[in-house]
Formats: sequence, C-alpha cells, structure tokens
Amino acid sequence: MKLILVGHPNEEVRSTLELILKNWGYRVMAAASIDHLLAFLSETEPDLLLLGAATMAHLDSRGLALVEKRRQASEAGLFTLSSEDDPELPEGIKTDVELSVPVDIFSLFAAVQKQMEKHPRRFLRMDVKLPGMVNQTGKSAYMGEVLSLSPRGLFIKVGCRLEKDQDLKIIIPLIGIHEELEIEGRVLYTVQPGPENNYMQGAGIEFTHLSEDNNALLEGYLESRFITGLQNRTESDALLNSKQIQFHNREITIKLLRNNH
Repeated sequence: MKLILVGHPNEEVRSTLELILKNWGYRVMAAASIDHLLAFLSETEPDLLLLGAATMAHLDSRGLALVEKRRQASEAGLFTLSSEDDPELPEGIKTDVELSVPVDIFSLFAAVQKQMEKHPRRFLRMDVKLPGMVNQTGKSAYMGEVLSLSPRGLFIKVGCRLEKDQDLKIIIPLIGIHEELEIEGRVLYTVQPGPENNYMQGAGIEFTHLSEDNNALLEGYLESRFITGLQNRTESDALLNSKQIQFHNREITIKLLRNNH
C-alpha cells in the first residue's frame, strides 16, 4: 500500500486530509511538528509528500535538503498546501502541485491519482444506488438504477439494450436534497447479462452537455455524499472538519448534511 506523508501545523487540516486519503486506500503518516516531519523523512520512504506552505517555510537548509533527498531517492511527489495567510515557499523549491486550503476534493483526488497510480482516474467516482430514467430518442423510457456517479459520467443498470456511442438523456432524482438532474449523455460501453456478472445489463455513460448549474448541483451532491460517508465511517465527527473542505455548492452540502443527522 502506497504511503503519503502529510505535514501541516493545523490539526484540523491534518486530520481531515488523513481521513480522506485513507478512505481512498492509502497509508498516511501525519506530522504535527517539524521534528516529527524530519524523523518521518529519515525513517520512511513515502510516495507523496503533502506539506503545508508554513511547514516548508520553517524548514532550515538541512530539512529542505532532506525533502529533496527523499524526492530523489523514492521519486516522491511534492504537493504544497497554502492558505491566504501562509508565507511564501522557500526560494528554489519546485513543487509538483500547489493546492489551496480549504481543500478542493475533486482537485486533490485528480492530483493524487496522477501521482500515485499507474492508470489514474481523473474524476472522483461515488458508489450510489439512485433511481434513473433512460430516455432514448423515438423509443420508450426505461427505469434503471444508477450504481456509480462522477462529475463526468455514470454507470446505470437498466433492462433495455443500449448501443455503444448511442446518444440519450438520463434523469436522476438526487435523493436527500429534493433535486433532479436531466443530463444528455453518450454510451461509452455496455455490459451484457451473463453468469459472470449475475446477469446484470447496463451501460457506462459519459455526460456530453452539462450546464454550469447542473455541474454545480452534481458536484455539490457528490461532495456531500462523500463527506457524510466519511462521517458515518468514523467514531468521532471531530476527525473530519468540514471547514477544511472547499465546497462547490455549500447550499446543497448543508442541506444533505442536515438530512443525514
């Protein structure tokens, strides 16, 4: 399992990042102080360094040399986290990715995937079980079940036969926030029923025309589902501080969080 080293002076930022990254399947070590960070750099071989700008600014020449040594030895990536009040990064430091605090979950996911995975996924995908209606031009509409959903597409289990590259419309009620999405899409691939998949029939669909309003609605819904899922999997809500997350649609997030508590 790949290892990510998080170094940031703010406990809420550290714990939130640790919970998110562990949820994505990575080992995480969190350094609360410069001494802890230097010890971890000396004793471990992380695949990614995720360090606060304030932490980087307080490293002396030995500490910066250790960061660079670890990057060279294990080909670790270096991501920096900056907020408005943070100092400038030390001169000469080259980062792979610069992220802001509060953290944008979608940007973080794409950056981590690109750094850590041989075949990275660009978009955060959520397992869901939502009703969905497939509208085909000139044909009857069919009800199905959306099993996974991302900002750019979905997989739907449906009883009708769909063809690759077919254009259609999908209607999805976003349960929990009393909203509905109607999105145009194109079939990327199909799954035909057989014993190997429990005789499931369905299709992977790419969204082709997504308005700004629908995009904000969808991303707000996904990040809300993501946050509530994390909170349900931890014994203490204090481990996840939602103030450290950059919401694409705060109104949707607050609405769904209220409905789940």
